[in-house]
Amino acid sequence: MEEGQVQIASHQATIQFGASPQQVQLSLGVPDSVCHKQSGTAVQEVPSDYFYNYFTLGIDLLFDGATHTVTKFVFHTNQPGHRDFNQYDKCHFSITLPDVTDSISSESTLGDAEALLGDPLGGRPVVNSAPSSSSPFGATKFYGFNHGLILEIMENGQIASASIYLTS
Repeated sequence: MEEGQVQIASHQATIQFGASPQQVQLSLGVPDSVCHKQSGTAVQEVPSDYFYNYFTLGIDLLFDGATHTVTKFVFHTNQPGHRDFNQYDKCHFSITLPDVTDSISSESTLGDAEALLGDPLGGRPVVNSAPSSSSPFGATKFYGFNHGLILEIMENGQIASASIYLTS
C-alpha cells in the first residue's frame, strides 16, 4: 500500500486522500449517511465540510467542503461502553506509518501505540467529556501522534477510533 491511501479489503477498493465523492461512491457505494459539520457562524461564506458515514464498514470519510476531496479517514472499533457502540460495525484496520516498523491495529491499546510511536504530541490528551452524561463509562481522550494520526482512547486503554488526516 502506498502512502496516502487506504485499502478497504471487503470491497477490494483503495481510496486516496484527495479522492472525490464520485470516486468514493464508485468504490464503496452510496454512504449510509452524510453529515455536514457545523461551521459555528450564522452566515456560511465557505461551504461546510461533510462526512460520508459507512456504518457497516466502520468508516467515516471527511470531505473538504470547498474542494470536495477526502481529507480525513476515521476508523471505528465498536468498543462496548463507547457512545457509538453498535452504531458502527467494527473496522478491522491496520495503519502503517512512514518510518515505523510495525502497525497500529483495531486491537492495539494506547500502550501499544506509545511503544511504537513514542509519546503523544503535546503530552496531555484532549478530553471528550460530551458522552459522560449519556454514557456510564466516562469520557474518552484524544491523543495526537506524528504523521497525522489521532487515537480516541477509552478509560480502559482500548482504541475507540483512529483518525488519519493529510499533513502538509
